[in-house]
Amino acid sequence: MLTFMAEADRSGFGAALQRAMAGRPREHLAEPLGITPQAVSKWYTGDSAPREADRVFLIEELLELPAGTLSRFLGYLPVEAVTTTTVTQAIEADPALDDRDRRVLLATYREMVEGHRTNGRANRR
Repeated sequence: MLTFMAEADRSGFGAALQRAMAGRPREHLAEPLGITPQAVSKWYTGDSAPREADRVFLIEELLELPAGTLSRFLGYLPVEAVTTTTVTQAIEADPALDDRDRRVLLATYREMVEGHRTNGRANRR
């Protein structure tokens, strides 16, 4: 079993959890996890976070989220997470990006790469 990582981004986890829970009561998670709604509230605020990777993966399942959506904030990478070989693939696969942010990030990255190629050719002359 994996353990909680000290460098975890609990506030990022809390914010992502709140977005994923939009419109659902805290009991939606509390009951199946065997915890109190107050514990879920502490996750929202970043005051605490689940300590076991398996519990984080279960939360993603209960909320029908892609693997890695929440767990990546706590330093866990589920086996089911998409593996990528390029920066473009990583951006396209990132479940935390909405369509607009994904387009902006891809455009910025492509612009940066093209600028690097152009400068590299200029320096070779």
